[in-house]
Amino acid sequence: MNPPAGFETEAELNRTLVDIVYRGQRVGASMARFNDAEITFEAPNQILNGLPGLRDPEAVLQGLSRPLPVNADRLCAAQRSGPVCGFIHTNEVAVIFDQGTLQAEIFINALYTYDRDPRANFLPAPTIAPGLISSVSTRAVYDFDGDRLVGNHRLRAIGGHGRFAMRGEAFATGDGSGEFSALYATHSGEDRAWSAGLIPPQSNGGLARSRRMFGVRFGTMLDTRLDQRVLRSTPLDVSITRAASVEIQRDGQTLDVQNLRAGDRTLDTSRLPAGSYTVDLIITEGGVERQETRFFSTSARLPPRGAARWYVELGNVVPLRRSRDGFEDSDPVALAVGWRQRLARNLGVWADGFFSNDTSFLEFGGLYLRDGVRAELSALASDRGSVGLSASSAVEISGWSINGRARFLNTVSADEETEQETYSPFRRAFTEASLSLQRTHDWGRYGVRGYYRKSDNGSQSWFAGPFGDLTLIQAAKWRFSLNAQAEHSDNRQSAYLGLRLSRSLRSRSRTTRQIQVSGRVDTNLTRLKPGNTQSNNTVTEANAALDQRFGATARAQLDGGVRYEDQLGLFARGTYTAPWIGATLEGRRNYQNQSTALLNANTGLVIGGGRVSLHNTREESGLQAYLNSVRDVPVAIQVDQRTRRTVKAGHAAFVPLRSYAIHDVGIQPSTTEDLAYDQGTERFIVYPGNVMRLDRSVQPVVIVVGQLIDTDGTRLAGALLRTTETIGRTDQDGFFQIDVVIGQTVRATSPNGEICRFDVQPDIESDQAYANLGPVICN
Repeated sequence: MNPPAGFETEAELNRTLVDIVYRGQRVGASMARFNDAEITFEAPNQILNGLPGLRDPEAVLQGLSRPLPVNADRLCAAQRSGPVCGFIHTNEVAVIFDQGTLQAEIFINALYTYDRDPRANFLPAPTIAPGLISSVSTRAVYDFDGDRLVGNHRLRAIGGHGRFAMRGEAFATGDGSGEFSALYATHSGEDRAWSAGLIPPQSNGGLARSRRMFGVRFGTMLDTRLDQRVLRSTPLDVSITRAASVEIQRDGQTLDVQNLRAGDRTLDTSRLPAGSYTVDLIITEGGVERQETRFFSTSARLPPRGAARWYVELGNVVPLRRSRDGFEDSDPVALAVGWRQRLARNLGVWADGFFSNDTSFLEFGGLYLRDGVRAELSALASDRGSVGLSASSAVEISGWSINGRARFLNTVSADEETEQETYSPFRRAFTEASLSLQRTHDWGRYGVRGYYRKSDNGSQSWFAGPFGDLTLIQAAKWRFSLNAQAEHSDNRQSAYLGLRLSRSLRSRSRTTRQIQVSGRVDTNLTRLKPGNTQSNNTVTEANAALDQRFGATARAQLDGGVRYEDQLGLFARGTYTAPWIGATLEGRRNYQNQSTALLNANTGLVIGGGRVSLHNTREESGLQAYLNSVRDVPVAIQVDQRTRRTVKAGHAAFVPLRSYAIHDVGIQPSTTEDLAYDQGTERFIVYPGNVMRLDRSVQPVVIVVGQLIDTDGTRLAGALLRTTETIGRTDQDGFFQIDVVIGQTVRATSPNGEICRFDVQPDIESDQAYANLGPVICN
């Protein structure tokens, strides 16, 4: 039925009191007008006051003041409910409104809050910040014996804007040859990503060869999940009976501290470094402290449970290098697919397929990952009959480390015949096995290791034997150690014994310096097979090393050595590492039978945030920070409560940031004097290629005294003095004392209104903490 004439507006909008819910909790109520499409809150300020933990209330208020879609399809009770019901991703502010219960749940982008919603699996949309981050590395070696110069150069660059990025990597050698190893565009969505161009090989630990593809790639996007490192890593579970504090340590260094409620809890491991290592959990519960030791590991091949990871590639296969083992005459068009799935908490399966007119194969396997245990098994089969098996395992328990690997690949003649003409995804047939057993103590390590390989031409190679590195004497600055090793192989038999004595000299000053001197004598007895030809080689060597740190970001290292083997040899090396460059210069003369000069240099260029900076980093996003101050005050740039760089007044600094992450950035002056500065933090969401900008001011605060008088000499008593920082008042004789930032305007008011304004003159000495203005005439 159509509404009667004059009642159209009432039929379109309903007006009533609705409950406001935020993060699952009712925080208040507000009058609202709504229909089936949108809702408008009549008192957004009232809603704002009930929302906790807001970083940017003004942005949230603007979002709440506009008509908002009701998003009825996101209600979990709706017919189209699914995994996304009950939550909504938003760039600013959004709402899910249930007309049946008159309940409006507010959702706010993590950029505007201090804590993200635990239901938000995916990273919010990035802060729009275009940028270009490039890196250049060069390596040159001159061989004095052969009178030849060998060099190579590598250029990497990534330009990004929001979720889009363009990546490129080029390689050149000293003889003038070179090529692009990657050049492609990519878009990182919440749970999908695509790439197009010359796509580099993906990580592949199987039996098939790595490959590059000139074409397109489409698949899931795990990197944008905020909980990816938690879901892909070994869980760290603790059981506590009351509220407790848990400190996570690695080798005595604190990695993270978390406060937990009572119950069985899983620790947040997103801030822990990637890798496999042992951590100590120091649990303080009810004033009682206990310690538990756990093994922690992250694995890129074990995706989140219930979220399969897959990809599809289509295009021309490009060899990693053109050789007889690759292809030369044709670039086959191929389809490549991959899939990863976690079946249980510690178990995952995967499969990779490759399909072309020349050859096709399927490789599949499983991965088991648990505390101190990792095992993987895979198999490969091709349409031509080639087959392969691969198995690997790693166990760490009570100081023991056991690593084993076995691989087998049998390629049929058809594959080998066509290998010269077209791309073959297989290596030549081989059988390979390795095993390492090691025990680690505070005083050293010992164990045994072995290796075996048989190639398709029938040749075999193997070796096996024990090894040990033991500390015989350990004092405060002295260390006397023994290194021993024996090896039996298919072509020789050798025994090695070495002794080393070292001393450390440390000085505590403004910059940390460490000097270490050492000497060693070792002998290596070798018997070659066949013929039992025997050689005994004894080496005497002395070394010295200096490690000098400059502040928190720069470091210089010098080391050198004298070695006598068949003749006297000399070695010297200098390394300097700073935020803008990393360089190494090394020279050898008859040292380890080498006479060479080597130069390594790494640097890069960052464009973004309105500035250009030099940098030396492998991160793909970052922050351009600039400090404005009238005083030369060192200020620390803090990222996630950790000092990353130090910058001085009038200078800019580039701070690398990890991509696909949320970073809270602020500043902290290094001095304890009175300073006026923004003590809050800004939140940045960065994707590859994004370059953010942070501008902050640090101004000294001066204690100012004076007497406020009128133009006729009358003392202005009881006047209220205001600045942006402080408030003061004159006494009965007009005298006052107030903290003022240099150059700031002071307003004087009375109950009848403003009397006058006056400036604290900027010619006051910047290092002066106290100033007497004397009589101040209030015009």
